[in-house]
Amino acid sequence: MKNHSKIILLSLITCFAISCQDDFLDRKMDSNYIPEEVFSEYNTMRDFATGIYSYLPNGYNDIDGSMLAAACDEAHHANENSSIHNYASGAWGPTSNPDDKWSYYYTAIRKVNLFLEGSKDYASTLAKRDTISLPSKNNYIDQHDNITKLRLEARFLRAFFYFELVKRYGGVPVITKTLGLNDNFDLERNSADSCFNFIVSECLAVSNELPYTWYNYGIPAGSRVGIGECPGISGAAGQSKIGRVTKGAAYALAMRAALYAASPLFNTTNDVQKWYKAANIGKVYFELPTKQRGLLKNNYMNMFTPAYSVAGFTKDEVIFEKRWGLNNSFEKANFPITFTGGGSNTVCPTQNLVNAFGMGQASQVYNTANPYLNRDPRLDSIIIKNGVAYSFGTTNNRTVETFVGGTDGLGKFRATTTGYYMRKYVNTGLDLLKGQTSWHSWVLFGMNEMYLNYAEALSHACPTPSSTTAGDGKVHPKSAVALVNEIRNKIKISSRFNLYSYPTTISKADFEKALTRERQIELAFEGHRFFDIRRLRLMDDPTQREAILTIKAMKITKDALSGAVSYNQDYVVERREWDEKMYFYPIPNSEIMRSNGKLIQNTGW
Repeated sequence: MKNHSKIILLSLITCFAISCQDDFLDRKMDSNYIPEEVFSEYNTMRDFATGIYSYLPNGYNDIDGSMLAAACDEAHHANENSSIHNYASGAWGPTSNPDDKWSYYYTAIRKVNLFLEGSKDYASTLAKRDTISLPSKNNYIDQHDNITKLRLEARFLRAFFYFELVKRYGGVPVITKTLGLNDNFDLERNSADSCFNFIVSECLAVSNELPYTWYNYGIPAGSRVGIGECPGISGAAGQSKIGRVTKGAAYALAMRAALYAASPLFNTTNDVQKWYKAANIGKVYFELPTKQRGLLKNNYMNMFTPAYSVAGFTKDEVIFEKRWGLNNSFEKANFPITFTGGGSNTVCPTQNLVNAFGMGQASQVYNTANPYLNRDPRLDSIIIKNGVAYSFGTTNNRTVETFVGGTDGLGKFRATTTGYYMRKYVNTGLDLLKGQTSWHSWVLFGMNEMYLNYAEALSHACPTPSSTTAGDGKVHPKSAVALVNEIRNKIKISSRFNLYSYPTTISKADFEKALTRERQIELAFEGHRFFDIRRLRLMDDPTQREAILTIKAMKITKDALSGAVSYNQDYVVERREWDEKMYFYPIPNSEIMRSNGKLIQNTGW
């Protein structure tokens, strides 16, 4: 049995490599430990738990050099050999899925279960030493608190991993214990509803005991274990635990899971009680003190790419994130092709996405001869377009040319295929020729998503978008339209420009369309659009389906003599395949066969 345990733990822990300081999440552990050794001592117990964080997703170039955005109408990938194109051609299935996560997340879930079982008697383990002298007593209190919190964090992480499975595959087997050699591995799938209920209940169960911030976290002398933030810890010590699960992260996951459960893909009977549940989670969260739930801010760039010399993981608008460390690989992939060091694996924003950006003011009209005039100012924070001057580091200073024949234009190898390059996530201040790197964050939960999720729940729970009283009688602190307008009102990219608000008289149907567009814009490239298309069953509408599957570019031509520029925003890059079965991923064939018929494959696969 010990040999079996060693085999199970051979792949133990590639922790985050995020700074040169002794960061709490930057701990490694010898892979030859066996369970009896891991859970008999504080350091190994702690390191095993923190290692589970390494299974959190990182969406930067994570699918064969591309992003999930290129598998939907957000983007097209310039590298024609990337397997991301299998989603476009329909060449994916139970034996070949570029984003298959079944085994990956069940491995993570097993490690959570192992930790929760192995650390069950942690109080007794930690007490087997001197706890009388003041230094030893304080050390015991700190370690006791830490394992207490890690057990809560592990339950959150398990819920998060289950959510990642359910949104892809539908209902999956919910396993909350480690399976031994004599246990039954032939487990049937739980319903999607029961999976979502488990996720929500786990998040809400741990939320009250989690701190709202890990910055300056400590235990004040004489206080009970787990009291939370302790002022006075500054510098690296005050930041060492940032990145761990917080109260806000627990509510954010509960809210997201409840929203999915209420959405048409899963809520096939349109049960309004599910919308009430999602709305009421949002109500509790938005009634927390502002300090405990985060703030909306208007600086898109700092949210994802802080200055190359600053870690910057204390942003109020970020609830939970996966740190990607110091690197420049995303910039190398997505700088325009002829800028030094760029264009190695370009993810190209589509005209489909650009079309989601309306005019800045309701009275303004789209100009075909000047298509970017007076547009929603968020466009320039998310997408690089033709004619914009950029300084990519100190060795790249010029105007981006995406027109046909331009230095960065259509037709060149690995150049944009859509007439656009990505701005979001990209630190344009890096000089790749000098090897500069910067911090990056993959935001797992941001305040803007929480606003949008709550707004969507309220739009279904209340009679009108401007109502604050839901059908179940609960009074909410904000209306759906107020929440969305709060996001739009934060957009002050230019002092001369404020984005218009939606009227309180907007109809429910128009608001839901507007909300879908807001999600396209605010959450662009964050991995949401691919699943929003599915959970909202947008492909059921023939008109929407055609628009989503027809990937368009902005083809710009420039007259060589006059310099006059003309725009064709209906240039088709690709027509993609779709089948009803693609609303869910197929369960890998290997898992179906291993289950002896207990696992039922998703319909159509």
